[in-house]
Amino acid sequence: MIIFISNIPEETECIDIISFVESVMDTRDFIMREFIGDVSIMQLEDPVTGLHEFHALVTIEPDALARKVLDDVHEGVLLGITVRAREYTLRKRSNDPRSKRQPSKAINDMRKGERRRHDMVGVELKKEN
Repeated sequence: MIIFISNIPEETECIDIISFVESVMDTRDFIMREFIGDVSIMQLEDPVTGLHEFHALVTIEPDALARKVLDDVHEGVLLGITVRAREYTLRKRSNDPRSKRQPSKAINDMRKGERRRHDMVGVELKKEN
């Protein structure tokens, strides 16, 4: 499972993410030794405001351990900043349920504009395997 950790501090290194995740792990119930896979830190830049956001992706196996870690890491404190965590899902156009739905003419769409931030520029800063 891939865990997405949002709004991490700018000075965060991959080793900080690893130690943050390992601090909540209870590995007594699991036989495997390698639990944390890839760790990557990404930077998003808003071209309008010039502000930067930093996020991390952490791969954890097995999924049962990842779910426990996800619950403990969410709303945790990393380098003095409260971070949020959620499961990262890979989306594909072919299995997106929103594309298969037929719009109803009787229901008006309440959204006046797109809520996603398509203009954000992403850069992968650091990666560790």
